[in-house]
Amino acid sequence: MSSLEHYAGTLRSLIGLQLISRLTSFGLNQSLIRIASPTAYGTAAIQFDLIRDTVLFLGREAVRGVVLRTHVPDYAGQDKGTLKQDPSASSTRRRILNLTLLPPFLGLLVASTIVPAYVSSLPRETTSQSFYAVSLYGYLLATILELAVEPFMLGSQVGLYSSSGLDASSTRARIEGTGVVARAIITFAYISIAKQSGSSDGHALLGFAAGQLAYSAVLVAAWTHAVGHGAVAEVATQASAILWDSLSRISA
Repeated sequence: MSSLEHYAGTLRSLIGLQLISRLTSFGLNQSLIRIASPTAYGTAAIQFDLIRDTVLFLGREAVRGVVLRTHVPDYAGQDKGTLKQDPSASSTRRRILNLTLLPPFLGLLVASTIVPAYVSSLPRETTSQSFYAVSLYGYLLATILELAVEPFMLGSQVGLYSSSGLDASSTRARIEGTGVVARAIITFAYISIAKQSGSSDGHALLGFAAGQLAYSAVLVAAWTHAVGHGAVAEVATQASAILWDSLSRISA
C-alpha cells in the first residue's frame, strides 16, 4: 500500500469516527435539552463551560503553540540508553517534556485566581442552586485532569513517543470521540434517573459534572494506555521533580 493510500484510509477513518461521535453526542444533547430544566442547562452549558474553556485556553494554548513549533529530533527506534549517550538529544527531549508539563500547573494557577473572581460576580440566584459548588468543583477537577494528559497528547504530536508506533492524529481523534460520547451518555443517564426519582434541579448540575468527569477519565485512561507505562512513569517523575524544585525555591 502506498503512502497516499495509507493517508487516504486514515483520513476516511478519522472523518467517519468524528461523524459518528458528533452525531451521537448531538442526539443525546438534544435529549438533554428536553429533560433538564432551563436553569440547570443554562448554568452548565454557559457558565460551567465558560469556566472550563477559559482554564483550558489560558492553560494550554500558548504551550501548544510553542511545543508544536519546536524542532524535535527523530526519536524513533532510540531507547533511553541511546538518548543518555547523546547529551544534545537528551537535553532537547527534557526541554520539550518540561514544556508539555506546564498546562496542568498553569490550569491550577488560573483556576485558583480567575475562577473565584468570576464566581463572586455571579448573581445569588445562580450560586444558590443546589449542589452548585460541588458541580463547579467537579468541572474544575475534570478540567485539570484534561490538562494532565497534555504531555501525552503533545508528546505524541511532536514525536516523543514515536518509538511506540503511535499514530498521533488517529489516536487523538479516537480518544476524544470516545470521550465525547461517554460524556453525553453519562450526563443523559444521570439526569434521566434523577428526574424519574423526582430530584431537584441541583441533581441536573451534578449530572453535567459527572459527564465532564467521565470525559476526562476516558482521556486519562486512553492516553495512559496509548503511550505506555514507560512514558507515564517518565512524565510523572519529571513532574514530581519540577514540583519538588518549585516548593524548595519557595521555602528557601
